[in-house]
Amino acid sequence: DATTTRASEARGETAMEAMDEDEAYDFDERRSVLLESDATDALIAGKPGRETEVFVKGIAAEASENDVHAALRKCGAESGATGFELVTDRTTGKHRGYAFARYDSRESAANAVAAIAKAECEVKKMKITASVKPSKYRVMVTGLRKDATREEIVEALRSRGAGLEFFALSRPRSAKKNAENAVVESGDHNGGRGWASFYNEACAERFMKNMAANREEKLPVADDKDKRGLVCEFVGPRPQKKEIEIKTLHVTEMNEANATDQGLREAFERYGTILGTQIMEKDRTRGWVFYDSAESVEKALAECEPVEGAAEGDKGGAFISSVDGSTIKVMSSRKSYRSDAGNRGREPNSGRGGPSRGGGRDDWSKYRSGDSKYGGGLAPRGSWSGARQVNATPVILPTGQVAYAIGGGGGRGRDNRRNGRGRDNRHRPY
Repeated sequence: DATTTRASEARGETAMEAMDEDEAYDFDERRSVLLESDATDALIAGKPGRETEVFVKGIAAEASENDVHAALRKCGAESGATGFELVTDRTTGKHRGYAFARYDSRESAANAVAAIAKAECEVKKMKITASVKPSKYRVMVTGLRKDATREEIVEALRSRGAGLEFFALSRPRSAKKNAENAVVESGDHNGGRGWASFYNEACAERFMKNMAANREEKLPVADDKDKRGLVCEFVGPRPQKKEIEIKTLHVTEMNEANATDQGLREAFERYGTILGTQIMEKDRTRGWVFYDSAESVEKALAECEPVEGAAEGDKGGAFISSVDGSTIKVMSSRKSYRSDAGNRGREPNSGRGGPSRGGGRDDWSKYRSGDSKYGGGLAPRGSWSGARQVNATPVILPTGQVAYAIGGGGGRGRDNRRNGRGRDNRHRPY
């Protein structure tokens, strides 16, 4: 894609080299390696694939199967459906409040889940929820030969059962240290591990059983230096990259006329509603404009003159300010908006107990009422922000002084009580 191509070109690679790298590793799991001959396998032919079954819950007790069908049809969740099962109790014969809907593809199942959530689907005035039924289909394989190619590894794994659909190979380290502790090019083709995604859970379980049964027989892609051979374990699905809405502009090279809240609003408010602005205290030539929508950012960036030499697809550039006609630099930013972003006088919150100060100690000195040793100061390091699990909670005494209630040594009181020694100090904090 364009992002991969730009990143590769920045490293001096061509678009063709970037495509070859994608084929060599397929880290995004987009290139299927499922064979046509696998379609006749007993665990694949006529069997549902992974992530094609949807779990529906929250079904009212008085609802029937026809009621659920009608609700799914109304919200558009029946497109691509191939089966439906309302789970019932064997003893009472009544349903248990949940069901499973099967679809012809992963896309249809995902669309059904989205449709149910968007329409806030109800059955007998009770809102139902849906999610794709989780399954164990992805296996991490470690102990691979680092000079083995993706094609060699895929061919070796197929010998342990059909149904391998995707294989993502880890990239090698760019450099490593030799025996003289000098940094040299690694020369490896991969990082020694990969992720195998199977057609369904049954194919993945068969693969794992065959790997365990033939442990003594090493596959040719196993690292000879590793006595364990290939190590396989189930892992969760590949994390999906979340699309982040960019609602912030980063403004640089501002002059005094623009480096104010009023100046930034005057220059950029015509593109949309501005939630707030922020200007750096140490460098007032830089600041941020926070919009309520990504469309406003797109409108502002569309009026910028591209920076010479910028990569294709990069947005932003020179912007003519309507305040005084000066040229400032504008680009998108992922910085999130906070209502107190411009209030530098605000005391940061420690998250537990009140105001804090850098360095791992909590500053309660403003509450001190005298020079007494109980009258305030710094809480012990490691109280609620350090590594040691010691609770030191400031409490205000009737005299107005501050004392620290310190926990009784973790679980020692319970252990001593269990061993017949000492006493339980859990409720004796002082």
